[in-house]
Amino acid sequence: GAVNDKSSSSTIIPDNAGGLFNVHAFSGTPVLQRIGAGGIPGWTTPGISIDNVSGWGQYPRIAPDGAGGCVVAYFGPYGVLRAGRLNGGGSAQWSGTWVPLQSAYYAQAMEMVATTDQHFIVVWQSNNEVGDDLHAQRFDVQGALGAPEPVMTGVRDVRNDQGGRVRVSWNR
Repeated sequence: GAVNDKSSSSTIIPDNAGGLFNVHAFSGTPVLQRIGAGGIPGWTTPGISIDNVSGWGQYPRIAPDGAGGCVVAYFGPYGVLRAGRLNGGGSAQWSGTWVPLQSAYYAQAMEMVATTDQHFIVVWQSNNEVGDDLHAQRFDVQGALGAPEPVMTGVRDVRNDQGGRVRVSWNR
């Protein structure tokens, strides 16, 4: 189908069912569309409005979630970088729908990639009065920021257990 002339910042990924997901800013609102294998839009035009941030959704990006859906990241109101996960039917998969990832004032560009271990990395450039900066934020498929893997904080032998057992402590 034809691309609406009010759309911008469009990115696409395969949907692993022979079609694709497309995310773009439609009149300043981030919108997700699924295109089937036959080229037919899966949802009404222009697609599913990702958030009620009319006029504020900038640089939307998309990555596969490894389960037939996708993760969308974009700059929302007041320069806050936001992300959300949607299933193949377009339903939000995280409670609260959208997770604020980072304040990103003066943002100019953004890219997002999925890693092989169900994590995502968003990289963006900002230009402020100090100069150009490059920033990154990592989060997992559930929306937890940073490196959500537990970190061992201690390992101790269980005394007199006669079986070689240990007690393991971690931070999560």
